[in-house]
Amino acid sequence: MKFTAMVLFVLALFSCDNAKKDGQNTTSESAVELIEGYFPKNDIAFSQPVKIITTDNKLDFDHYFGVAKTMTNSITAIDFDKYKIVSLIAKPSNKEQTIKIIETKLKNNKLAINYKLEIGAEQSFSSTDLKMFKVPISVYAIDVYSDEGNELPKTEY
Repeated sequence: MKFTAMVLFVLALFSCDNAKKDGQNTTSESAVELIEGYFPKNDIAFSQPVKIITTDNKLDFDHYFGVAKTMTNSITAIDFDKYKIVSLIAKPSNKEQTIKIIETKLKNNKLAINYKLEIGAEQSFSSTDLKMFKVPISVYAIDVYSDEGNELPKTEY
């Protein structure tokens, strides 16, 4: 009886250890927090349909983004001592655009983001789409891929 209890205890320890390792290495989109309540400023230059900007301080963040406060939303506070911000911005267009995040993976302090840019009908005005993530400062590599498997240029600081 004691032997069976000990075997079950050891198996439980190993299964908890493996779950812990898996949880630390690979995560889904919920592992990086999506931020809302900001807009990209009009003076951002685009060379591709989607631009990625990574900021790790308030001065640079304020250079690229403004606060989009309405009566019904809340602005996410950002602590740049703990987090950096990764932003995907669609090039302004007169066609409706949506950046869909397909998957995010965080493994060994490397973040991979896979997205799809959906283009819709023409509009009578120009607009853009923005997806912004709060990422732990310990993440040292960020790779962004479109749904076709094309990698965007490395992040800008």
